[in-house]
Amino acid sequence: MASTYSKTVGDKTTIVSKELHSRQVWMSTDGKDGWLIEAGEEDITLAGSTPLTGAYDSLVKLPTDPDVLLKQIYKESDAVRDPEVPRDQAAFVAIGDLLNESYPPADVAVALYKAAAKIPGVVAVDDAVDALGRHGVAIARQNDTDGQRTEWIFDKKTLQLLGDRTVQVKAEKDRISSEAKAAKDKCKDMKGNAKDICMAEAKGNEKIAKAELELKQKDTPKNRYDVAVAKADMEYHVAKEKCDDMKGKDKKACEKDAKAAHDQAKKQAKAEYDKEKADIKSKYAKADSKRNRTAGTGSTTTR
Repeated sequence: MASTYSKTVGDKTTIVSKELHSRQVWMSTDGKDGWLIEAGEEDITLAGSTPLTGAYDSLVKLPTDPDVLLKQIYKESDAVRDPEVPRDQAAFVAIGDLLNESYPPADVAVALYKAAAKIPGVVAVDDAVDALGRHGVAIARQNDTDGQRTEWIFDKKTLQLLGDRTVQVKAEKDRISSEAKAAKDKCKDMKGNAKDICMAEAKGNEKIAKAELELKQKDTPKNRYDVAVAKADMEYHVAKEKCDDMKGKDKKACEKDAKAAHDQAKKQAKAEYDKEKADIKSKYAKADSKRNRTAGTGSTTTR
């Protein structure tokens, strides 16, 4: 796992990051005994009289019908949630607690995924990447209370949980808006074409920042493509404004060059996007082929 979080000591808040490292949770089936083993930390016993969330004996009893399961999740989370926590967010977190660092039966894992997808505010992500670089599908929800977006990534075939990640969205959006406003304000006192160039740069950088935030939230080929296009558009609009300082043939030649550079940049971005999609499709095709060969020869797994 890897993590980045805010740490406050007194009146000072800093951002603390932990690099990708090993973390193991060993738990008895009844959830009353176990160990947490994390690289760089002392081992911690998980033994206690109260079963841990995600204990196998509890998971195996959950209904496999997504609608029935979600109704049960709401009922149980309503009984213990903080009144200040929105009901839908509490249910989303409750499902995450059942999925995280646990090993539910395959049909229960699928039901949890489908139940979570039914919660208002949850969105689907067709291609998401976990910390190990594995591609999967994901469901995500933004908590408007703290501005954090949580994304759970699942294997595309089995819907087993691969991992999760949380991104601080609201603070980043506020920062982008604030910086864009400041950049635009600087343009107000300028005159003529210099003002137009300044505004083109400010608006373009704002769109790039928003696209990069989307990429930070969801590292997908589509979002990488959107960032490349946003950069190409900004350079094109700025170049066009600079052409207005010219006249006649020079201006036409300038605009022609700007258009050609823009078209080439977008063409390159599309080619890279198509290649990434093809690579992902090929990767899953090979994985399916390997799974089919393994199924044909038979295998036994002991847990």
